Amino acid sequence: MKPLSEQVRQAVKASGMTNGEIARALGIDKANLGRALRGEQRLSGELIDALGELLRLRLADDARPGKKAA
Repeated sequence: MKPLSEQVRQAVKASGMTNGEIARALGIDKANLGRALRGEQRLSGELIDALGELLRLRLADDARPGKKAA
């Protein structure tokens, strides 16, 4: 299973929406969204939830013992 952060990045790309459109829809700064999607800033649970709702995603985190959480 892909890390949660990678699932989010792929879903954003597949949505066809620009980072600017997504940021406006979520009421967040475009630069902060870009940093989070590039892995320069941690994806917060709040942002993951908002992206999931906006893009109608079902995201999964592999939280099995011995696996590093995303």
